[in-house]
Amino acid sequence: IDGVPITNSNANLTNFGEDMSSLSMLNLSDIESIEILKDAASAAIYGSRATNGVVLITTRSGSEGNANFRVTLSTGLSQFPNIDKVRMVNSEQYVDAYNIGVDNYNKQYGYKLGDSGYKEHIENPFGTPEDYDWMRAITQLGKFVTADVSVAGGSKKTNYYIGASASHREGIIRTNEMDKINLSFKLNHKFNDWLEVGANNSGNYVKNHQVPGHNSGAMIIGRAILQRPFDRPYAPDGSYFTGGTDALTYHNAMQILNEEIAYIENFRFIGSYYATLKFWEDRITFKNTFNTDVLALYDYTNYFSTHPYGEGVGLITDRNQTSVNYSVESVLNYNDSFLDDDLTINAMLGHSWYSYDYHNIYLQGKGFPSQSLDVVGLAAEVADYSGSAGAYRMESYFGRLSASYKNRYLLTATLRTDGSSKFAKAYRWGWFPSLSLGWNISNEPFMENAEGVDLKFRISYGKTGNQEGIGNYAYQPKLSAGYNYGTESGFAVSDFGNEQLTWEKADQFDVGLDMGFFDD
Repeated sequence: IDGVPITNSNANLTNFGEDMSSLSMLNLSDIESIEILKDAASAAIYGSRATNGVVLITTRSGSEGNANFRVTLSTGLSQFPNIDKVRMVNSEQYVDAYNIGVDNYNKQYGYKLGDSGYKEHIENPFGTPEDYDWMRAITQLGKFVTADVSVAGGSKKTNYYIGASASHREGIIRTNEMDKINLSFKLNHKFNDWLEVGANNSGNYVKNHQVPGHNSGAMIIGRAILQRPFDRPYAPDGSYFTGGTDALTYHNAMQILNEEIAYIENFRFIGSYYATLKFWEDRITFKNTFNTDVLALYDYTNYFSTHPYGEGVGLITDRNQTSVNYSVESVLNYNDSFLDDDLTINAMLGHSWYSYDYHNIYLQGKGFPSQSLDVVGLAAEVADYSGSAGAYRMESYFGRLSASYKNRYLLTATLRTDGSSKFAKAYRWGWFPSLSLGWNISNEPFMENAEGVDLKFRISYGKTGNQEGIGNYAYQPKLSAGYNYGTESGFAVSDFGNEQLTWEKADQFDVGLDMGFFDD
């Protein structure tokens, strides 16, 4: 984002059945453009970050001119799509079909009344009232409201952009809602012809009230749609029917939604600060940039004593994680032209240093006599706890050479090497080259009369790398605590490590013909 390599890990610390991208906290109104680098020749300069492609997000900036104020208020509604698309049997049809199966089962195995394996018919315990519509019970009309304000402008020397946004969104599943606040500030200033400095800051906050997703044992839609047609959430006395019993097949979806509080709070600061020096009539530029991405996550889950997972006494899980990454990047560029400007050359050399640190704490308590006791420190018993910390570093060197002759024949070559602390010294460095050739056919003399036609042939090869999924200390043998002997604490070898772990590498070869007509 604006040149800052960000941490894009799952924002959920507790597995609630679905992932939440850490990018969800961005303010979409601040985004000016999104570019996706798909072929390896353009992505290889990013080395180990580029195996699955590179997404470049550029946010709005100020420009020379009068201040431009922008205020946007938006609201809308949403609903569960095609909720009646799946036609469900009614209670009478369900009972008839079930009892036919019972008869076939007893006949197949020769069971008779009184035998231990004999299955009996079922009936609708509520008689013949209207069937309960579970899907409409757990869904609601979703709505959102967003307010966005920004001011941008500048002069010949100074440009600025200030933006703020707040939004509230209620989902189509009951109790699911999200609040988001975004603040952004951009400033760049040219002191003179050879020095420019700039800063880009954004602060973001998101609070997301979750509901169990598709990979959770309490998956809310699954628990609703799989109930029998005559199943109901509430007993005549107002209490919940309990799932997994004759009264209710699966966990009670309404009980799950009503008897839990589960949310994630994300605080994120992204900052970038740079200085650019220009020499020799702007042929040579040197840019030094400091980037940082600070992320604080708080994941809270409170199962009341009446929740299926509350164990009858109440269960609270607290998870905290803080991660800090920063990078320092230095880039030297040289631009020039020769042969009466027919030949243009661009050369670039760069170095970067990347650092990532994190720590997390997990605490689970149970035994809460009242729902108002909603802090894990008030638990009668500590049910579980853990904590961890980790870090890794990466150093990179990279270069690129681009040449163009009469804007017809194009060549680009890049080379990058990354050294990661995740690997042993003998396997630490990975090399990622690329080569790209292009031919702008439209600029050939024989295409002079082909107005409105744009043709370009290109061919490229590149190698990219990947280290995601490899632990920060995977190559090293490790000791773990907790292997106690009586009352004495003890350690034991938990992992022998693998010093031959190294980069995952992918080679990619592309051939393409770009065609545009009628001036695109």
